[in-house]
Amino acid sequence: MISSLDLPNGTLEVRTARRNDRRWFSEYRFTPNNGRATGWAEAAIPEGFVSSGIAFSAGVLLGQQCAELAR
Repeated sequence: MISSLDLPNGTLEVRTARRNDRRWFSEYRFTPNNGRATGWAEAAIPEGFVSSGIAFSAGVLLGQQCAELAR
């Protein structure tokens, strides 16, 4: 699943996927309004997340931090 969120200074994309062990992880990237997209960065913990919703939330939180640093 890939979702995008419009932020004041750009767009955040978050995608979630299931690992082979049936745990979840997410990745995020930020595209500033006036620049190039960052590479995909992983938002995961070694043991993985138990649901896609938790993985998605981790991606949003870390992606928002990335967007704040880009200001």
